[in-house]
Amino acid sequence: MDTVQVRINEEGTLRNQRFAFSDRFTLVTELLQNARRAGATLIEVSHDPVSRTLRVRDNGHGIDDFGKLLAFNESGWGEALRAEEHPFGAGFSRCLYAASRCTVISRGRQIAFDTAAALARSEIPVEETDYGPEMGTIIELEGVELPDLDSRLATLCMGFPVQVEFNGRPIDRPRAPYRLSSVETPLGSVHLVGTHSGQHSLSVDVYLQGFRVMFLPNYLSINETPNVVHLDSKVFFARLPDRDTLIDADVQETKIRQQIRQTWRDTLLVRKAQMAAAELIEDFFNVMRHHRHLELLNDIELIPRQVCERIKGYPQRTLTPHLDFLEHPVHALPRQDIESGRFQLVRLDWPDGQNAAKWMLARAKGYVVMASDDLDAGHWIHPTVRDLNKEDVSIRVTHEHQRSYLDGSWISAHVILCEEVTVCMGDVEATFSEDGLYHDGTLYIPAGERSGRAVRQCASYYDGHDRFHESDMNADVGALADLIRRLRMADPEEAMRSLISDARSERYPLLRGLSFRVQIGIDAGSHEISLIE
Repeated sequence: MDTVQVRINEEGTLRNQRFAFSDRFTLVTELLQNARRAGATLIEVSHDPVSRTLRVRDNGHGIDDFGKLLAFNESGWGEALRAEEHPFGAGFSRCLYAASRCTVISRGRQIAFDTAAALARSEIPVEETDYGPEMGTIIELEGVELPDLDSRLATLCMGFPVQVEFNGRPIDRPRAPYRLSSVETPLGSVHLVGTHSGQHSLSVDVYLQGFRVMFLPNYLSINETPNVVHLDSKVFFARLPDRDTLIDADVQETKIRQQIRQTWRDTLLVRKAQMAAAELIEDFFNVMRHHRHLELLNDIELIPRQVCERIKGYPQRTLTPHLDFLEHPVHALPRQDIESGRFQLVRLDWPDGQNAAKWMLARAKGYVVMASDDLDAGHWIHPTVRDLNKEDVSIRVTHEHQRSYLDGSWISAHVILCEEVTVCMGDVEATFSEDGLYHDGTLYIPAGERSGRAVRQCASYYDGHDRFHESDMNADVGALADLIRRLRMADPEEAMRSLISDARSERYPLLRGLSFRVQIGIDAGSHEISLIE
């Protein structure tokens, strides 16, 4: 019976390994990684782009067997480190493909060779040398192409735990573990932004063995300082050979986000025990909302000001969630003021052309509108909130003066001029003598209203592409204001002058100097006009 088995083409493996690494700077990160694993506390990197020479020197424990350095897919590290970090044994091979010549000096010995000869499996002599440190390792590579290494190295080393110098100058490492106040978790160390101020960050920078393997951005604030996670290398594994991405990155992202959420909960519990309730809510409500820890507010006798709004201006339709006629209270609202009736909290959907009368009543009564349902389902506030969305509303007018119809750019509505208009809802009513309002296809205009702004309760003036048509809005406001003015005219001569002005009769030379007898009928077909000789 024929059999087959897995076999390895060594020549092909050596030949194709040069295509395994996706980034030329992986060469540098691998050398830094090896120095860190060797226990180095200082790594000196120098680079001359003219001669294309890279030199890396560290003060680690050095190399005891150069043969292991050149062994592919065979880690020369001790058993403890292999269990801790799972090295691949492929790192130094990057040097063989990136450089034309390589020199390694450690513990009074050295190897120096052409990389092409090494890949052809030529024997490389190990020589004694007086050059170099008693401890540590020097690796010098010739013929390497590393453009802009200075800027790239600063980025690569941001979270690296070991001090690195480049061409004699220290590299700042703001996200190195020792620079951060972190919490140890089952996934590794987690540094949260804003644990004292509440000015939290939504982005996350994730490192494994000192190098970034994931970045989770906040697209609404791309320049914010991120949270930083240094993963436990016993739990997480990076993709071979570049080690710049986690294996099963989508699954690991979920775990990381869950851990950040849990770490925030632990932090919030500490802050809750330390801080006054008003300060806790003011500083940390947005954190609780984002990370879904709102149940921590259930036993606090205050309502966060961020979830409620006062009606400070004239309600009108809009597409934006930032309604300019609303404002948050200055402070959190006490439970006793709500339950005593000093503040009535209500639920009310955005103005939509159907509920303007309810908004007008809520404004007149000083109701506080719940801006969101962000409080936990078990919060004590819910039974006290009046849901105006579920209540019927009716309109009553006092001393109706005139009725007409407005056909504008965006709206068509009946118009009723009256002395006052009253909005009724259940056992509550509010009467308006200054502000007009829109309800059920009709614009109600009390005696004190002249502006025409009530059309803003009929239409938002945003089209299907979210473009705001300001000129159309101004035209409709002007048309309503003009209709109100004409309907309210009490002097017949003033009304006639307005009519002639609107008709622009001066454009007709034939009529100049002539006198007419005019009788206005109830419609265009019943007017009577005769020339006076």
